[in-house]
Amino acid sequence: MGKVIKYLFITLAGIALLLCAAVLIAPYLLNVEQFKPKIEQIVSEQSGYPLTINGDIDLSVFPWAGLSLTDLKLDNPEGFQEKTFLTVKNVQVRVKVLPLLKKNIEIHRFIIDKPEILLSRDDGGTWNWQSSAAPGEQEPPAGRTETSPTDPATESAPRETSEKGLGIESLLVGECALRNGSITIKDQASGTTRKFSDINLTLENVSLDKPIIITLLARLDDKPVDLKGQVGPLTSKPLAAEIPVDLKVDLFKTLSIRATGQVKDLASAPSYHVALEVTPFNLGELFSQLDLPFPLTADEPSLQPFESIEARGNLSGTSSGFTLSQAEVAFDESRLAGELSANNFSPPDLEFHLQMDSIDIDRYLPAGSEKDSEPVAKTSAPIEPGNIAEKTNETSTTAAAPAGGSSGATAPAATAGSPTGPDFSGLRKITLKGDFSVGKITVHGGRLSDLTAIVNGAGGLFNLVSLKSTLYQGTVETSGSADFRKTTPASAVKLNIAGVQAGPMLEDFTQKKVIEGTLNAAIDLSGSGMTGEQLKTTLSGAGELLFQDGALIGIDLAQLARKIKSGFTLEQQGERPKTDFAELSAPFTVSSGLVETQNATLKSPFIRAKSHGTVDLPSEAIDLRVTPTLVASIKGQGDQEDRSGITVPIIVGGTLKKPTFAPDLKALIQQQGIDKEEINEILKTGTITPERKEQLSEEVEKAKSLLKGLFGN
Repeated sequence: MGKVIKYLFITLAGIALLLCAAVLIAPYLLNVEQFKPKIEQIVSEQSGYPLTINGDIDLSVFPWAGLSLTDLKLDNPEGFQEKTFLTVKNVQVRVKVLPLLKKNIEIHRFIIDKPEILLSRDDGGTWNWQSSAAPGEQEPPAGRTETSPTDPATESAPRETSEKGLGIESLLVGECALRNGSITIKDQASGTTRKFSDINLTLENVSLDKPIIITLLARLDDKPVDLKGQVGPLTSKPLAAEIPVDLKVDLFKTLSIRATGQVKDLASAPSYHVALEVTPFNLGELFSQLDLPFPLTADEPSLQPFESIEARGNLSGTSSGFTLSQAEVAFDESRLAGELSANNFSPPDLEFHLQMDSIDIDRYLPAGSEKDSEPVAKTSAPIEPGNIAEKTNETSTTAAAPAGGSSGATAPAATAGSPTGPDFSGLRKITLKGDFSVGKITVHGGRLSDLTAIVNGAGGLFNLVSLKSTLYQGTVETSGSADFRKTTPASAVKLNIAGVQAGPMLEDFTQKKVIEGTLNAAIDLSGSGMTGEQLKTTLSGAGELLFQDGALIGIDLAQLARKIKSGFTLEQQGERPKTDFAELSAPFTVSSGLVETQNATLKSPFIRAKSHGTVDLPSEAIDLRVTPTLVASIKGQGDQEDRSGITVPIIVGGTLKKPTFAPDLKALIQQQGIDKEEINEILKTGTITPERKEQLSEEVEKAKSLLKGLFGN
């Protein structure tokens, strides 16, 4: 029995010796180069990218199983301007053999040297990494049904893998790195090229029971990009485990972002929950580092927008949606907090709840945005003073025609029916709801407070359900909608103003003192189009402005009434005169951009004024007739009785930017009692009596002075 055991051990030892000798000698006897064409064929067929191995293939077996490939190249599929997709100078892998028998993987070295990737997009918008599927991913042959994504057979594979783990007992990797890599992104459609260069990725402590330390150094367009941190431990079941992550990204030494948290269930139901922190950075400097023009440059150098931004929040989600909670963003002097979520990505289902303490919007308007510019005439030239009845029909007809089009169209044809117009199909897929509030707002020098808004939308129709704000001791309530369900978008707004102090408001917003009083208003307007000019052309609706217990700034009609005999000269009124009034009412209608008022009135102890006419918004042309009547006695504010006195009819023409004023000479002549015989005598002799000439001249001067005071011009 002893001899049998002895010979058995000798036999086994001999076999082991022969195996070791075979392992050591095989690499020298086996010509691995003969497998190169087969490797190239398999990779090309399975990936869809032709593989070429131009260098050598080195193979070692014991004690380390090693493989080295040099000069690899993957070409793009046909149809791309760039031929090459990927080149690699060298790949080295060395794995210890004997531990594999116990399902222990010990990798001595895994090195990828100088990989160069070219990502390109053709003129049709297709990227080269979006090539046609490999043969195994093609559509099933006719008569064969592809397995449903919800089929248990399909779901069992990843779940089984995650439950069983990787099928190994341990993992230990020594040197693991990617060296001197580059990624070039070339977009032929936009003509832009960006490049990540000097990419060096190092992984340390690669195992299943320790955190893997990650260090990535690179340059984007020759500017530094760094990523450092750790991931893990992975455990033996990384696809089902909860894996901790702690990563920090530094961009161009300008922007730093840190994410700490965990990801889990990568195989069956991937999800993540991380805390994000963005350290303070200057947005303008970031744009400069990206070689992009910064769109916001304030007129005041000391108040540049987004000089300092910092943020934090908790981000969690799955493959179908995300939630950003406990979010806080601080920029300049403002603080924004709230929650943002995408309940679904396809189609998008978005929800938000935001609160801001204060914001100065003027700081974020482009430089020079408040400068006056000449209006672009869209219909006719500015209307000169004349007969109001004759010009109203002409103006209405002209205003109804869009720029460059025929009358009767309500929107430019290019927008309404052009197949190359804006595509709103993406907006029609969005479902949106949310609310936001702002404590204080400054815009164009004016101030609002306690603003709250509620919005929702679906299928291309977005509603401003409610917007409320406190404004100069009064309130503003607004609702509206934007409709993208048709080719040409349509919008509507309803505005109610109650108890607003008009004087301080206009002085802050316009830097002009024009009128004082309590403002109440109700406005309901709608229009369609993509631009402001298109909205002006299609604007329709109605409204009324009502000022109470106020004053017109710039003229003292009481003093003018007392000095009626000496003429209406502003020099006699002192600095910044004003006229108190009980009520100033201006009801109006709007049709295709033409604003019309039939009975605007002003009631004051010394004046009654009525006005009617039109303002054409597309051309900004004015055609108004104002009939002020000065009375000689005081009966108190709110007097409703018609008063007799001096009536000076005025025609207001020109444009909103440059209005013109002139007396209605025909009305003046009729008021002065010049009959037909006197006119015939003037025409016959060519002369007018000095008394009558002086009288008419005085009336003209009265009219000019009055209107200069009323309109501040």
